[in-house]
This record gives sequence, structure tokens and C-alpha cells, in this order.
Amino acid sequence: IMFMPIEDASAQRVGQYCEENGVYFAICFRDILDQDIKAYVESCEYYVGSCWEDDAGAAEEMVAVLAENGRTVYGLEKLNPSIALAVRNDGYAAGTEANNAQIVAEYEVPNDGNSQTHINGITNFLNLYPDMDAILMTTASQGAAEAIMNTLKQNTTPDKIQVVTFDLYEGIAEDFEAGWVAAAAAGNSPDALFVFLMLANSVEGTPLSDTFINLSQKEIIVTSAEECADFEKYIDNPDFQIYSDEIIRSLNGKYNSEVSLQDFTDLMEAFSLDWVKENSV
Repeated sequence: IMFMPIEDASAQRVGQYCEENGVYFAICFRDILDQDIKAYVESCEYYVGSCWEDDAGAAEEMVAVLAENGRTVYGLEKLNPSIALAVRNDGYAAGTEANNAQIVAEYEVPNDGNSQTHINGITNFLNLYPDMDAILMTTASQGAAEAIMNTLKQNTTPDKIQVVTFDLYEGIAEDFEAGWVAAAAAGNSPDALFVFLMLANSVEGTPLSDTFINLSQKEIIVTSAEECADFEKYIDNPDFQIYSDEIIRSLNGKYNSEVSLQDFTDLMEAFSLDWVKENSV
């Protein structure tokens, strides 16, 4: 079983069922924040491991892009610290410190997706912090991007405020062209493939490790409309495979008796838009 735990308790329940029934299980796209539950899951005999994207590293990279553009005073669209994706907050904080920038204000993403929260938050940023020159977005989903970008466009100009964000959204290419967006982090889909292959190796008797494995998938940082088009063509496209059949088979002990965990991490580190354009099929 491979699954994405939306909340930590589900990981514990799946772990208990799998232990009772002798079923291998692994997690994709999420870490477990509750340390007691994490310790339990990692103690399970049939737990293979997990893979989630390097959100913290991606956030740091995007702050570096802003700093290169001369933008160092930020507002943060903050995720609730109780959820796993909140590591994006930490990444932005680390990137800010590394680039001698500052986060002067923040508001929290609403659990119910209420767009008015975003509208109010951005409006307050603009009214109360005239020196603010960029906004750090932790998510573009549930209508956040639309609410934020529409509010910005109605009240300011891209020479005064730029945005970095996780996830691509409809219309982002045009916002890159207009100068609103400096960078966007995306490309977490390979997580699921690596988790599947980890499980396949364990089930087929060629485990990659004697203990559980934690992998971290490098994300792609998109910085232009042209790169948005390439991302849509090569990565967000069911007609292309990011990894060829040959590469996938090489990561399975049934086809490659010498496969190792290092083979997995090398591929994950190489992941980039240029690599995918060159190697996808």
C-alpha cells in the first residue's frame, strides 16, 4: 500500500492494519509531524519508507531569485504550522536570513479556502507596509492564486510587488510575462514513482535498505513564461514520461540486481527542467 496521509493519525492506522496483515506500506508527498506517530510508523516491520518534495529547499531557492532582483522586504502567506507542508514557511524564513532580507508581515492560509482571507491579507500588506516589495506564497491552490493576484492587480504594479509561489496556476505564464511572478516551485509527481519502486523492491525480495528509507525529491524552479510552457509540455503532460521504461526497470531489482539506493538519489538530484527535456519520452 502506498498512500498520502492528509493527517498524521491516518498514517498510524494504516501502519497498524499493515502490521497485522503482513502488508508492506509506504508514504508519498507528505512527512509525519507528530513525533510519537512518526516513531511508531518507523518502528513498523512492514514500513518501507517515504518520499516527499524538498519544499524547504525550493522556498530558499525562490527567495534567492527575489534577492537577485533586488527585492528583500516580504509579506508571507503562511501555512498553519500543524500541517506537513508548513516546512515551506521554514524554507522561506531560512532563505530570508541567508539573503539579508526580512519578512515584515504575514497572514495564515484559511483551512476552508475562503478567498476573502487572501484578499484581506494582501490588502493589509499593501496598506500597512509601503516598503514591501514581494510576497512569499506557500500555496496557489483552493483559489489562493486567483484571489492574491487579482488583489495585487487592482491595487499595485509589478515594479512595486513581485510574487514567488508553490505550484503553477492558470494564467501564471501571463503573470511571468507581465513581471508579477519571479519564480514558482513545482514538479513533485516523481515522488509517487520512487515510492512505488521502493515498495516493488521490498515485495519482490530486493529491498533497497535494511531499514526504512526517507527520500526527498528536488523540485523544479520555474522562472519564466517559456519555462512554464516547457513544464506543461514535458512534465505536466500524460503523453510524456519523465523517466523512460529503461530507467524505471533499472531501479527494480528484478531487472537490475545491482540497483542501490544511490541510484534513486542520483536521479532525484539530477531532476531539472533541462534534464527532463533531454531524457523524457
